[in-house]
Amino acid sequence: MPLTPELQFQKALLLLDRGEGDCGEALLREVASTALLAGDIVLATQARCCLGELLIELDRPDEAKPLLESVVTAQIPSDMDDLLDMEVARASELLEILARNPALPD
Repeated sequence: MPLTPELQFQKALLLLDRGEGDCGEALLREVASTALLAGDIVLATQARCCLGELLIELDRPDEAKPLLESVVTAQIPSDMDDLLDMEVARASELLEILARNPALPD
């Protein structure tokens, strides 16, 4: 039985915790894309925020920036905005760091 997108997201985080960055990154990309196509703005935003932060850690800020910008500018329904407060705040924080020094991860 295939994993739900939510379980795939959890698996991606587990892979990253285990140091399997390439697999974790690939799965985060898949989850973000799948969730967006399914209209799951919460999961898509969570996955994009995690992926953006990962890419900064991997010293790939040019790839991270559009993902983080998409988190900050996402059209989040008002009944769901509290579910994504942390992600939006973190994405904003990371974008500020990139604006101060786009070449270096924090």
